[in-house]
Order: sequence, then structure tokens, then C-alpha cells
Amino acid sequence: MRAILLTLLALATVAPAGQPKAPEGRPKAEPALQTHSSAHFDVAFTLPTPQGKAYAALCERAYGRFCDLLNVPDGEAVWQGKCKVFLLGTPAEFVRFALALGGPAVAQSGGFARPTKREPLIVMPMYGQERVRLEQVLIHEMSHVFLQLYRKEVNLPTWLHEGSAQFFEFMHYTEDSRLKHSQLMAKALVAANQARPLRDFWVKPFPPTDRAGYAQAWSLIHYLSRNPKSKGKIGEFVLKIKELAPEHRGSRCQIFFFHLLLGSKNK
Repeated sequence: MRAILLTLLALATVAPAGQPKAPEGRPKAEPALQTHSSAHFDVAFTLPTPQGKAYAALCERAYGRFCDLLNVPDGEAVWQGKCKVFLLGTPAEFVRFALALGGPAVAQSGGFARPTKREPLIVMPMYGQERVRLEQVLIHEMSHVFLQLYRKEVNLPTWLHEGSAQFFEFMHYTEDSRLKHSQLMAKALVAANQARPLRDFWVKPFPPTDRAGYAQAWSLIHYLSRNPKSKGKIGEFVLKIKELAPEHRGSRCQIFFFHLLLGSKNK
């Protein structure tokens, strides 16, 4: 962590090529990279200290919610070491960090994660949106890392990643207008018999612009979290998916899903 911080701190204090220097005698102050360590995270930020510490506390609360949904046993570590989280307060800072860690493609993104089992990484631009929306985006990226690394590091289907991420976003901010929209869209899909067949939905990816896909994915996680027979067993369901080869996920996921809802045992 120290080596990464030193490298990125150096990057944060070097002006990009072509950027004019501040007039002599009036040097432009760069925000200092501060750090805050907690049980599961090392958070580095160029934000005002109270904001940075508040985001660090949010990371731990979100981690607890992830553990609750997946019923992770007390004391079990989802990753090795601590997740490294970098929260950048200006576009210039984010672009410099992103270029150093991920290249030009991620420099144009709204944040990115590197879900490696040992010391995963999350880099987020913390500007340009309302505070609560920035919190939701941070939680969204953390959800991807958590799911990817829980027990076994396996790529998971789009619906599970995005449905879970939106579930946690809406849990954090229940007044989000997108929650009401997702509820209405999911109901409309069912009423019109236009919901995608689960056997296909389990395995087929869908793009970020597919609002119906996101609504159906969120509704599945929401339903599993509320149904008395599946509540507390979502982690078991995720682990069963991870055990399957991708080509077998369509049919087997459907079997696992209905066993979960019926409260019966399955192998």
C-alpha cells in the first residue's frame, strides 16, 4: 500500500503535459493525499478530511450489508489484506491516477475496480454529482468486488452483478427515483408476459443501457432478499453458481433458484 501511495502521490503533484504552470510566486496548491485505515479498507483521498473519513466509514457499513445479504460467517475475510480505495476530488487527479493504473480507457470511465483476491483496488472520481449519488456509485463498485471475490474468485453473470449492485444502491438511498422506476418496470414486464425467460437471463449479458434488464435483475435480488424461504440463503445460491461451468449455468441456476424458493435441499 505504501509503495502505491507514494507513486500516486507523485503523480498527483505533476502537472499533465501541456498544462500551463501557475505563475511564479503563486504556486497552485495540490490537495494532499490523506489516508484512513479501517478493518477491511485502506482509503486514500484528496477530499476534505471529514468527507474522506465519512466515505471510509461508508465502505465499512456497506461491507457489513454485503455480509448480511450473503450470510457471510462472522470473522470470514472476503479478500486477503485490505481493499485499497482511492477517492479523487477533481477530474485532473482522477485522470492521472486512472492513466497510471488502468490506461486511457479507464481514464474516461466513471470509476473502476480491480477485483483481485489479494488487496483489491477501487478508484473513484468523487465530483460532478450529488453527494448521495457519489455514495451510491462507490457502493455499486464495492458490490462488484465483493461478489467477485466471495469464497471463490469467479466471473459471475451480468444479472447477478448488476442486480446486486442496484439492490445495495437502493438500500442506501430509498428515495432514489430509479427504485420506483425499477419497481414499475418489473411489474409491467410480468403483467405483459415480457419478462425474459430465466434460463436465458441467467447467462446472457446485457448492456448498461438495457433498463428492462437492470429492472429484472434488481427485482430477482429484491425478491430473494424478501422471500421467507430464500432470505439468508442468497450466499448459498451465489456459491452454487460459482461452482458451475458457465455453459451449465442456464439450466442449473434455474433449478437452484426454484429449490431456494421452495425451501428444499438440492445438490
